[in-house]
Amino acid sequence: MKNSEIFSYLEAETITLRRDPSGILHATILNEHYKEVQLLRAFPHKYPHQYISVRKKDKEEIGLIFDLQELDDESRKAALIQLRTYYMIPKVTKVLSIKSEPGLWIFNFETDRGSIELLLRNVHDHIQVTNEGYIMIKDDEHLEVRIEDFSALDKTSKRLLQKVL
Repeated sequence: MKNSEIFSYLEAETITLRRDPSGILHATILNEHYKEVQLLRAFPHKYPHQYISVRKKDKEEIGLIFDLQELDDESRKAALIQLRTYYMIPKVTKVLSIKSEPGLWIFNFETDRGSIELLLRNVHDHIQVTNEGYIMIKDDEHLEVRIEDFSALDKTSKRLLQKVL
């Protein structure tokens, strides 16, 4: 483990990640076993496979994995499954409606996971265009959707979104 003033990097060769039959992720780090660990991306959009926080069940951070590619195959596979499950962000296929009420915006989307409604107090604080060109929209409850390709949306969806972008 390499310590810095802010966090600890975990050496890839000292980490073993395994999922039990029920899908719960466990870690062995420097021969210490941790049950029910959680993995979180520090930079989910810019570096999805780097800077992965390993946390205990109580959310206390054990350390950071610099790059998942450095892990053994089985650990990397377990980590990717865990992250994919945690970061299931619905992809918008159509904007059904965007309504403004006093102090609240109501967005209704059709996504690859069904219909979703997001409630936003301030549109500009909750809509982000990423470096990759995605449009991310997150509501006050941290529900999130992603528009991967604005140009692929239908005319009505584009028109509705252009009013708030």
